[in-house]
Amino acid sequence: MTTRHIFTRRTLGMTTAAAMLLLSPAAFASNVGSMNASVTLEEPLSVEVNTQLSFGTLAIPTANSATLVMTANGETVDSSGVGDGAIYRNNAAFGQITVNGEADTTVSITAPASLQLAAGVNITSFNFSNATPTLTLGTATITVGGTLVVDSTAMAGTPSQSFDITVEYQ
Repeated sequence: MTTRHIFTRRTLGMTTAAAMLLLSPAAFASNVGSMNASVTLEEPLSVEVNTQLSFGTLAIPTANSATLVMTANGETVDSSGVGDGAIYRNNAAFGQITVNGEADTTVSITAPASLQLAAGVNITSFNFSNATPTLTLGTATITVGGTLVVDSTAMAGTPSQSFDITVEYQ
């Protein structure tokens, strides 16, 4: 066998292998697809406090405790029946906030479950005129109320405490 004959056999073998590889089904089975990536960005939410929540002026009960309920729909209920002595209100003001964000989206509004203003003076719950409003034109105004419990052990004064109102897109 000559060198030329060996070279021709090797070249022919490699050419045949390359042709088989190029013509195999795997070479024709692949394809390329194109995909886009996107994101929708909404306006950031903001909360503006228009009016602070104030239960007004209350008398400390002489025994037990007394309760004042300010519902966010504008009703105030004096349920001081358990206290020995009158609890009354004067200059009470419902809280009010304005929520701003993406137009025509729904948000949820929450506050702490309770809040201690001072020893013997507790807000046991908060309520909202609408806890899941739709931001029509990108804004909603919400009234804030709560339930205040004053124990006979409370001290005279003007206790106050800040709290967070959390607003989130639904």
